[in-house]
Amino acid sequence: MKSNCPKKRKNQTGSSLLESMIALILMCLIFFGALQLFQWAMARMFCDYASFYAAKAYSLGYAYRTINKAARVAAIPISGRDEYSILKLPRKNLTNRLRLYMASGNAGVDFPYWDSSGKDPQLKIYLSENVENNHLTGRVTLQNAPYLSEGLGKFLRITQKTVNPSGYTQIINHSSGRSK
Repeated sequence: MKSNCPKKRKNQTGSSLLESMIALILMCLIFFGALQLFQWAMARMFCDYASFYAAKAYSLGYAYRTINKAARVAAIPISGRDEYSILKLPRKNLTNRLRLYMASGNAGVDFPYWDSSGKDPQLKIYLSENVENNHLTGRVTLQNAPYLSEGLGKFLRITQKTVNPSGYTQIINHSSGRSK
């Protein structure tokens, strides 16, 4: 009985393996590119969220220290790894520390991107007031943010830090008679 399958030629052996490898490489490039875009979009969303909270706190007349804290707490997901997470404390403990941080002082809440000593990356909070139309503008920028998470970046040997996601909010200033 004769089969209908043609015989393989000697020069075609391994061609399906090569085609599969090329397709796999292309799929990995597409996946990691999409992952990169997702992380950038997520950073922009959290910058928008933090700028809203900074502008809101400013427009309600809070002190600058409280405004800064409100923006930082809103930007925690993009602020790097919690310095105290090395101790493997439960998540409930972080929530309690954040409550204390907003109410009083530092309370053991410290993220590496909050440091203003000039190290990269850095979370910057800008507020400006337009007296003519009674509007307040808040902007939060994560300067020199890493492209990927640290573990994935080390694995892929990517060390560039050139992304600067930022968020922008403009709201009505309810405390226009604020004393500086």
